Amino acid sequence: MSDSLKDREDRLQLARRDQQAESPGAQTERPPAPPPGPPRANEQWKALYARIREVTEGLRR
Repeated sequence: MSDSLKDREDRLQLARRDQQAESPGAQTERPPAPPPGPPRANEQWKALYARIREVTEGLRR
């Protein structure tokens, strides 16, 4: 029984080594990630936050 357990452990270790060896290649095969959003989204968020800040300051007065 201990022989079969040892064999299973060896197979698991070999499988892990194979996966680790393949993972750098797998990452290079992936297509590049799409851009995070529309190019002007950051400007739109800044404008929105500026407007919220104006309204908040107006309410505080």
